[in-house]
Amino acid sequence: MPWEEAEDFEKQEEKMIHQSLRRIGLMIACGATWIATPWAMAAEAPSAAVLSHANKIIDAAGVPGGLIVHLSCGDGKLTVALSTEDGYIVQGLETDEKQVKAARQLSASLQLDGKVTAQSFDGQHLPYLDNYVNLLVGEQPPSLSGEEILRVLVPGGVAYFASGAHWTKTVKPSRPNTDEWTHYLHDASGNAVAHDTVVSPPKNLQWVAGLEWSRTHSHMGSMMGLVSALCRPTG
Repeated sequence: MPWEEAEDFEKQEEKMIHQSLRRIGLMIACGATWIATPWAMAAEAPSAAVLSHANKIIDAAGVPGGLIVHLSCGDGKLTVALSTEDGYIVQGLETDEKQVKAARQLSASLQLDGKVTAQSFDGQHLPYLDNYVNLLVGEQPPSLSGEEILRVLVPGGVAYFASGAHWTKTVKPSRPNTDEWTHYLHDASGNAVAHDTVVSPPKNLQWVAGLEWSRTHSHMGSMMGLVSALCRPTG
């Protein structure tokens, strides 16, 4: 009968819907398991104690974001833990090539390639340009000179090192004779002339960001304006 055929069709359609929903539920469950696997299920992932230690370091340093360099990073577990907050890129430095390899393997196993890296260095010279690092961390007194540490830190950057149970925080001061650019045209007067005797023509490429063009007839510029305070760009 026609209505019996309609009922059979509705039952089949309902069955197909339930099967589809079940498949979607399984896919979501599997996806959640896969997403959680790198941190929650990997045997080599940092422990809760290491994660707590990393959070305490970041809170004590007071650096809101940027490049963190972990000196003498060892196997990389604390290095990885320092990357859990948004807005940070972390690089571990180590004189032991085996430890560098272990740290790289750990970050790769946790799918953190790019956000967490590791490389070797000679223990005396940091492989960075001047005014480049936001936070320099070490769980033991550094073998570096104070001049080398301050060289790589940005103005306002922090060096945070442990000596036993005691931690020492050093903040790099802003350079004298620099000026702040707090408005679109320098300051509230609208006069686009800064009182800065340090500024000079560029000597090197500091970092690469997403500025694809400065001016074009087809599109708005990638960056329409920049203001800075305490030697840091703010918008």
